[in-house]
Amino acid sequence: MMNRMVKMFISILFLAGYTCYRVIYRWIRKTSPVNLVVLTYHSITGDQRQRFVRQMTILKRYHLVFADTDEPLNAGGHHVAITFDDGFENFAENALPELVKCKIPAMLFIPTGYLGQKPGWISPQGNTIANESIMRPDQLQALPQDIVRIGSHSVTHRLLTMIDEAEVMQELIGSKLCLENLLHCKITSLSLPYGAYDSAILDLAKIAG
Repeated sequence: MMNRMVKMFISILFLAGYTCYRVIYRWIRKTSPVNLVVLTYHSITGDQRQRFVRQMTILKRYHLVFADTDEPLNAGGHHVAITFDDGFENFAENALPELVKCKIPAMLFIPTGYLGQKPGWISPQGNTIANESIMRPDQLQALPQDIVRIGSHSVTHRLLTMIDEAEVMQELIGSKLCLENLLHCKITSLSLPYGAYDSAILDLAKIAG
């Protein structure tokens, strides 16, 4: 309960701060800033599906785009991008049908070293998501390309800031090449494991493509 209240308080502070930012931006620039919110999901279990449906119904009010979109975004418009880290099988079972029904685009970031396996980076102790499997290669190939785009989430989901440069490049290039060979398309998007990075990691990601 306390955790939810803290999150609610932080959300209210963010909303208040962002509202002030938009007012000041409009006053100085005489126009509204571009607004893009990226929502990141991981696992959508069967008992979470109806909550996910309600969230997608709300999001249909906004301009929905792929997270890697290169189309110009309208100033003052409300844009939303949906992403899923890890590529659990329950994405195909519970999230994908609703995305297709609502015609909502999404990006799926895959740790290629665990295709068809349990997520080895998650401790099984007290964590039910550790029993979920990552999607198999054939499941990735069957995804509708007009709704789902694929990106890299490294090979083994390691904390990239804690390994040396050579290992980082193996994680980035290995995942990219695996996905390109599997899906026969260019992979140019990356979701960093744990959201951890520094300037050196970003430079290596650019080198890896």
